[in-house]
Amino acid sequence: MNLFHYTDLNGLKGIIENNSLWATNLYFLNDRNEAVHGFLCFENTIQYLDEKIISAGKKKILQDALDICKSNGGHGGGTKGTHIYSISFCMDSDKLSQWRGYGAHQGVCIEFDKEKLIDGLDVSDMTFFHNEVNYTNESSTVKMNESINNFFSELNLRPETIDDDFSWFVSSYGLINKVTPFFKNDGFSEENEYRFVFLPGYKIPNVLFRVNNNGLVPYINVEMKKRVKLPIKRVIIGPAKDFQFVFNGVEMLLDKHGYKEVLIENSKVSYRG
Repeated sequence: MNLFHYTDLNGLKGIIENNSLWATNLYFLNDRNEAVHGFLCFENTIQYLDEKIISAGKKKILQDALDICKSNGGHGGGTKGTHIYSISFCMDSDKLSQWRGYGAHQGVCIEFDKEKLIDGLDVSDMTFFHNEVNYTNESSTVKMNESINNFFSELNLRPETIDDDFSWFVSSYGLINKVTPFFKNDGFSEENEYRFVFLPGYKIPNVLFRVNNNGLVPYINVEMKKRVKLPIKRVIIGPAKDFQFVFNGVEMLLDKHGYKEVLIENSKVSYRG
């Protein structure tokens, strides 16, 4: 399976010229509830966790860890020092709902080789998660419960075997950071998103800033190891008034920066933009 990243021509220009992807701070995405939706789903799920697996005492510590995550993550409006970044992809190409978002800005869809991208990204000094986004309402517990169980299964860890409260708190904190970014309001389900999430370690990342209609947006550059080329397979040009004009510019941009083998295609979606 490949991944598709929708952006405008400015975004494509930045990706190609810098040979890197921008990971946006999770608390500055377009959906204002993006950062807290997963927390709310997690909180609603805690009370339903099987006490044969997670005792009441451990649930209390789980809630304490969640409260700290929410506090650090700006649940009350502040985000200073909060470093969690994400890159959004779609699992569909040439998707009308995506073109609607970029139709007025000369949109493009960049197709990446998923495995080569995941294996090739330089994520030194960072914790890197990737997964499909779960679309739920905030009261839903089934998907979150499944994610919590999968987390412990992957670690080959059973909560009842952790006697030390501090160790349980650390595991809980890691669990929350791993699963909550992959939950989104079900009103966005058309996006069919696959998400990369980056949590820098002890070293503060080199945070850059761009400006959008809402204000300053912090992001980090994520490059490929040894500066190899991004595994781009195809660029689909979205509905445009003058496809050939856009095509010629994209072709010259790709050629100049060593992406001569990348296919360039026109969107098959009939949309005026």
